[in-house]
Amino acid sequence: MLLPPLLCIAALARVCHGSAAVAPRTEEQRVRSRVFDFTISWKRHEPDGFARKMLLVNGQSPGPTIEVEQDEWVVVRVHNESPFNTSVHFHGIEQLNTPWSDGVPGVTQRPIVPGRHFTYRFRATEYGSYWYHSHARAQIEDGLYGAVVVHPPRDQPRPFHLISEAPAAIRAMRRAERNVRPLVLFDYMHLTSEERIEATPRAGVEFSCYDSILFNGKGRVTCLREEEMAAHLSPGRRRTLATVPNAKMTDKG
Repeated sequence: MLLPPLLCIAALARVCHGSAAVAPRTEEQRVRSRVFDFTISWKRHEPDGFARKMLLVNGQSPGPTIEVEQDEWVVVRVHNESPFNTSVHFHGIEQLNTPWSDGVPGVTQRPIVPGRHFTYRFRATEYGSYWYHSHARAQIEDGLYGAVVVHPPRDQPRPFHLISEAPAAIRAMRRAERNVRPLVLFDYMHLTSEERIEATPRAGVEFSCYDSILFNGKGRVTCLREEEMAAHLSPGRRRTLATVPNAKMTDKG
């Protein structure tokens, strides 16, 4: 018996396309992905009370924390609204089969030019605490950095008892692990990175004198009196400084 033409077409479609109607999923599709959108801007900021232009990620420095589970795919879409070429490097992250996401301009990618965007994709293969930062020139000094937290799987041993055997302490450590709050320390300079780079040849030495230490993007400038600074010197340092006329511990005191 002959089938009507429409039934023949339907049957043929099922034979030809039935097994291919759903394409095989890629590794990235099989594993959960976390997507982060970063917008980099060049704006006035005053983390220690002194205002200067800084590279901000979504309007803040440090940038938002990237928090994922081990083995998840991480997608970071970077939009460059600053006037500089830039990039983002995920420090310590194993770029297994994703070398183009290592964020080194001129090596693993072209720089992200102003007004353009770039998408980083990588798998968080190892748990732990990491950080991300620009790998273009000295832009870390301008505030383009942030924390990365990769949580271990639930079945990963957690030997908290080696720190304390007290049940209350172990419970507290488990709670703390579930609610990680990164503490990011940063040595901050009131000069922009480009100002420091331009001043270094004139000074004849590399600048290493910072104005403040930032804790999660906040700090203050504390100018100690010379006598107070000297009180913290070891006897050996005092003898060394005494051999040089008008010597000081730092360029600022």
